[in-house]
Amino acid sequence: MKKVCSLRTLLLFLLAVTLVGGGMLSFTSRAAAQEIEHFFVEEGYDADSDDSVGAIELLVGTHGRFFIEEEYWSSLSAAKQAKLQSQLQVLLSLFDATIYPRVTAAYGEPWNPGIDDDAKITLLFTEMNNGVGGYFRFDDESSIARESRSNEREMLYMNVLYADQYVTREFMAHELVHLIQYNQKTRVTGVRENVWLGELLAELGPRLAGLNDTRYTGTNLEDRVQEFIKDPNNSLTEWDNTNADYSAVALFGHYLYSQYGIAPLREALRSPFKGVDALNDGLAKAGVGVTTSQAFANWAIANVVNDCAVEGGEYCYDDPQLSYGRVHIAFQESGQKVEDGATFAAPIEPWSVQWLRVDYDQESEAKDVLVYELAASVRNAVKVPYVVYEADGDVIVQEFTLTSGSAKFAIKSFGEDVNSVIFAPLNTTDTIATFRSELYTDDVVPVGAQVYAGLQLVDVSGSPLVDGDLMRVSGTDDVYIVKFVDDPADSSIEMSRYRRLILNPDIFNSYGHLDWGKIKTVSQDVLDAFVDSQFVMEVYADGTPVNGVVYQLSSSAGSDTGTKRVVSAGSYNSLSVYKINHLEAADTFYPTAP
Repeated sequence: MKKVCSLRTLLLFLLAVTLVGGGMLSFTSRAAAQEIEHFFVEEGYDADSDDSVGAIELLVGTHGRFFIEEEYWSSLSAAKQAKLQSQLQVLLSLFDATIYPRVTAAYGEPWNPGIDDDAKITLLFTEMNNGVGGYFRFDDESSIARESRSNEREMLYMNVLYADQYVTREFMAHELVHLIQYNQKTRVTGVRENVWLGELLAELGPRLAGLNDTRYTGTNLEDRVQEFIKDPNNSLTEWDNTNADYSAVALFGHYLYSQYGIAPLREALRSPFKGVDALNDGLAKAGVGVTTSQAFANWAIANVVNDCAVEGGEYCYDDPQLSYGRVHIAFQESGQKVEDGATFAAPIEPWSVQWLRVDYDQESEAKDVLVYELAASVRNAVKVPYVVYEADGDVIVQEFTLTSGSAKFAIKSFGEDVNSVIFAPLNTTDTIATFRSELYTDDVVPVGAQVYAGLQLVDVSGSPLVDGDLMRVSGTDDVYIVKFVDDPADSSIEMSRYRRLILNPDIFNSYGHLDWGKIKTVSQDVLDAFVDSQFVMEVYADGTPVNGVVYQLSSSAGSDTGTKRVVSAGSYNSLSVYKINHLEAADTFYPTAP
């Protein structure tokens, strides 16, 4: 069984010859010795369809031994040999100083000293077919007695035709992960990982090695992104060894890493389970609180939204190299119009997604309730995530559920409060599912339909916010006090909601009822749903106003102190005024401004 790292197109740029760590690592050149050794190779990838090649050991480093196909080497002029050797020296230095230590720090070590009793890994550079970057063979980790075509080495195979290109760095990191996975999983548990998950883990090798930190153009990552955008509906788990297969697992892998870190992926690599079960095992052991199917649904939305400011930041890649400008589903047209309704059916492969964008047609006479009727061939409960783009600019992500294979879903005020919506029906089963959809508008919500409820004022665990709660967005230090209040003069007005920033810990601690352990984490959208209030009134312990004066507080960005100024009645909404104690009202925190 072999693992192949594919390259869609030949990239036409020269490798910038840079030294790692400020200088070239020590290595030994053995080109002059011309010691020929013979290696089995995969004839399906070999440029001449050979099943074995002779090679010479050209360079020896700390973690790697670089061999080169002797026939290819001999065909080069002395000048081209010197140039190639210089390029390989750079690659070996990078492998020794960066790729090997960083990837092994993340995933663990390969078998060492291994079947060949040698701590160094053999990398064989041969002439391969165009589009093949490199591969790894499980056979090499077995004895010849068990596998007649074993090279009995910890060994990676690289395409020498790409030695002058940046992608070879990425391929070395990719194939190293396969070698690690053999030792950490197959050799220990006897389990051979499903191809799709093995490739997903390997696709992260270059990122773990830091190869994608600052470079995107001309990288294999760029190629993966472009291929994914071209064919985003490809199955994650059905493996045909195509570029679309690699691209799907690469993007899902990058999403998982950016959201949950390396821990669940490292655990999945070592798990005694395979495929989806292994990834579930890794996510559970890492304690991230999601399953593979939920992460997959979040990823489906991330591929259209890709904005860390939406909800709790889980609908994005959180990686400057994978920004919205580079990764988002681009719809061919402005979106489906529903004045006259639309009915269609689409087969969805296992672990794949279909996206449907629906825009309000401003020129139509569409009614104000959008109805989406959906039926699926799978009978278990299916969750359908969706994104609502509201007229006020809010982006809301929710989901509805198909039970017994069907559901009716409705969005009110379509064309008034809601401009457009993207549905993402997905299939997280192991069989092809057919989804039949019907879209239309109506005057009323159909009986039995699930209804879009708008933004839910809850924390990230789903608990509702109540008056007096403390809240903050994950990763930020700003803590706010929540205020819900009804307008006593007009019960028809929706309850007002305000937030007030607590400037510093001393103010927080001066209120005996406030507890640091009770701060709720909310999404940015939930925080933004509250109106910011700077209006306060000093009160006694029983809540009685000291003098009835209302102040407006102000502070500069990043400051933990501020100023206050008296405001006159009519210049503020009385519902927004917060009551503060004597300590906070003192000039210690808020000197009175003129």
